[in-house]
Amino acid sequence: MSTDAPTEPVSPGSRSRREAWWRLMEIRIGIVPLPVHVLLLGALLYFVSFGKMPTEINFVIGVLAFCGFTCGE
Repeated sequence: MSTDAPTEPVSPGSRSRREAWWRLMEIRIGIVPLPVHVLLLGALLYFVSFGKMPTEINFVIGVLAFCGFTCGE
């Protein structure tokens, strides 16, 4: 007897995109995955371009992680 749970059919295109996404997530700069690193760069550039850097601790930690791990690499 098989107790396999029913699964949704996966289209071939979505499977390859999912695999490509996880391959990108495995590339790391320090401990930060590459897509997160790119998002941090985008947020940093966005706020610098408007001249208003947020002073919340979350943003400061993101900036420190981005700059620190970039310099470390």
